[in-house]
Amino acid sequence: MFKFSQRSLKKAAPILLSFLIPILIMTSYFAYRNMFPFGNSSLLTVDLGQQYVDFFKYYRENLGNWHQMIYSFSNGYGNSMLGTWSYYLMSPLNIVLLFFKASNLNIAILIITLLKYGLSGASFAYLIKKDKNIILRNAYVPIFSSVYALNGWMIANQLNIMWLDGMIFLPIIILGVNKIVEKNNCKTYIIALSLMIIINYYIGYMICIFSLLYFIYYFAIKLGNIQNKLKTVANFIISSIVSGMLSAWILIPTIFEIASSKGSYTINNIKWKFEYFPFDMFGKFFNGTFDFSQMPSGTPNIFVGCLVCIMFIAYFFSKNINLKNKVLTLTLTLILILSMCFEPLDLVWHAMQFPIWYPYRFSFIFCFWMIYIALINWSKTPITLPVKLFYKISIVILVVLVYVGVNIKKFKYLSLEKYTISLLLVGITIIILIKLKKNSNLFKMLFILITLSDISANVFNSLNSISYVSNTDYTQYNKAVNENVNEIKNYNKGFYRIAKTFFRTKDDPLELNYYGGSTFNSMMLPSEQQFANNIGIPNTSGSVEYSNGTVVTDAILGYRYIIDDPDNNLKMAQKISKRYDLGLYKSEFLYKLQNLYNPYAVSLIFNANKQIISNKNQNNNPILYQNQMLNNIYGNNINIFKKIPFSKVKFNNIKNTDNDISNAILTKKNLLKNGNLRLYYTLPKNSINYLNFSQNMNQKSCEVKINNQNVIIPNNLQNNLVVSVPNTHKGYIDIDIKKSNNLFLQDFNLYSVNINKFKKVMSTIKSNEAHNFIINDDQIKANIKVKNNNLLATTIPYDKNWCLKVDGQSVKTIKWNDNFIAAKVAKGKHTIDFSYQNNKLLLSLIISMISLIITLIYYCIIKKRLK
Repeated sequence: MFKFSQRSLKKAAPILLSFLIPILIMTSYFAYRNMFPFGNSSLLTVDLGQQYVDFFKYYRENLGNWHQMIYSFSNGYGNSMLGTWSYYLMSPLNIVLLFFKASNLNIAILIITLLKYGLSGASFAYLIKKDKNIILRNAYVPIFSSVYALNGWMIANQLNIMWLDGMIFLPIIILGVNKIVEKNNCKTYIIALSLMIIINYYIGYMICIFSLLYFIYYFAIKLGNIQNKLKTVANFIISSIVSGMLSAWILIPTIFEIASSKGSYTINNIKWKFEYFPFDMFGKFFNGTFDFSQMPSGTPNIFVGCLVCIMFIAYFFSKNINLKNKVLTLTLTLILILSMCFEPLDLVWHAMQFPIWYPYRFSFIFCFWMIYIALINWSKTPITLPVKLFYKISIVILVVLVYVGVNIKKFKYLSLEKYTISLLLVGITIIILIKLKKNSNLFKMLFILITLSDISANVFNSLNSISYVSNTDYTQYNKAVNENVNEIKNYNKGFYRIAKTFFRTKDDPLELNYYGGSTFNSMMLPSEQQFANNIGIPNTSGSVEYSNGTVVTDAILGYRYIIDDPDNNLKMAQKISKRYDLGLYKSEFLYKLQNLYNPYAVSLIFNANKQIISNKNQNNNPILYQNQMLNNIYGNNINIFKKIPFSKVKFNNIKNTDNDISNAILTKKNLLKNGNLRLYYTLPKNSINYLNFSQNMNQKSCEVKINNQNVIIPNNLQNNLVVSVPNTHKGYIDIDIKKSNNLFLQDFNLYSVNINKFKKVMSTIKSNEAHNFIINDDQIKANIKVKNNNLLATTIPYDKNWCLKVDGQSVKTIKWNDNFIAAKVAKGKHTIDFSYQNNKLLLSLIISMISLIITLIYYCIIKKRLK
């Protein structure tokens, strides 16, 4: 028994070491960077700190809560959560989150990250041990596996933690393809590919493309040894279809969700061009060639260490590799290389959508390919590297070194120091391969030392350029906001939205478990972004941040509470310009933050005039849009907003204009100096006032001050912005033009809301709202009294999966304001029942269940009998 255990341990040792070595290297780096629990830093950076951590907190709080898992009003104004689960949260390793308190979430994320590094190494080691094309001594298995686990793509994308499972499953899927070709054994491929698609359909899609390419490649290589070629092809096709059907329960509903969200951004006009000069890719083979600038745009992250590069090049010059294999390998290599620089192929890998940040997301496949081919060559390389082969390799390496060296200024991410380190490592590696025998102890020792030094140096050089959120900032922010949110929830158990005048991330509502309106999610509906554009709040193609609303949007959208930070206690928080209109609300709780109660907020369901359907709101000016929206709900042209003319204009180094100043094009007289425009105004008494900015007025073009107080404008303003104006009777606005030479003031106007008129209008609308709410996110019940010529209106985002019953009878829903649900309901008192029913999920579950049953019957009964 003891001998058997020793043999098992000896066999498992390379895989175990392949798991541990990447973890040890990365743990050393994290400790060096003082990552929590080793210090006060954290892994939170860019999207991991601004988006994914919020989803992880949501996962921790809601796993098992079916209502919240299907639909959540914390996701924007309310959205399906299925797409969020399938893209961000399906990794089995996320279960680690459940074992840590919310305050220690950063430790859980660090452990998950380390496990994904380790499992990537172990997975590749398993491929090495099982692949008949690779013959490798046990001592070298953990080294090549560690190179795979710590390749350039993995280091650059460790923050995109939901993609990393692809690194774990890719070697197993390729092993599965090998088994289909060699033995017509489909089990490994079906299980691994099904799991990959379920865990992350996006990376799974990329692996599916490579699996097809690799199958064609390996089928062609083994063509002479395959007895039943048609059966092998059929097995691959059927296995791929079965994998899709087994994962259909989440894949099909997700595809429909994508079609209505990010699918609308699909590129139809393809440009047949190279995205950059292909030789520029050479720069990424050098050590430490990743920094922050490579995140939004850059070349593929394909660092695999100098040993792999040398052995990969050597493959094509080796006498031990036949010509057919070289041609086939070169063909697939060229396809992958072209995919990383030729726009049409790049788009195919990214499902016909250009990535927003993190370009060439499939380059981990090229890293795998290079290491895999290098290993096949290693298996066939003599004890020492032949001199003739050395000369051929050296010519290729010299071309790369000269091109990068001559153009080093072009590669901003590559310093002379990093170039020199790579040069030395390549030189030492070649000397070891030529002078020492592969089976000598000295070779083993130097091989392990140089290779691990190479990948470790890349980890340190690449990640040292990235800054991270401190653990204290993260926990203190959450603690402070949670205190106020819990105070509100303890006092009011009903349904309402909460706005804040600050934010840590746009997914604060998901992380801190309240109903907001802000969101940062790839699955965000385009209509939600358009609505944000319309009402003048900051947004991008994947995010909305509601922190600069008006009293009108606060009321209509049901923001019953606003949390403010009047004393600027949360210095780590991001802020839009101060809201001077909050004096209209009642202060209820003040500790570090202030809770304000909005008595004018309308409930989720209310009566609205039929005008909300018949009168299309097409105003581009967000103030006028809000004005029309309120007119339509109320049923009369009450025009709550009134334009306030500027009383006086002063020009400084700006050409005078006789045109309407609110739509003027400002041009500097002296282009070398700053230009300034000062606008004076007088505000009416008993009013709340707002200023409309055009999207041209971003931080790059100008600075704006109101009464000498800076107005905070987003870096990349994509829409008109509404900003609150101080309640002083008289004031002035300064517009400073610095970097640009001219500026278009499109609809740059002041607007005033009469407080008494606003209160009267909202009192009428609120008298017709629903009551007696019972809400479970995907189920809403309430009572309402509908009047003549009115519609049932809601601020629930329109979704065909919402089913409405009025007094037990199904009623068709319609869309109002191009974003929210409404319905035609007869006059009188009614019981309203909304339920969110994703019928595609039910159908998909049936497909997956039938597929699973058939697959099990085949493997457990039919195949056994055939044997």
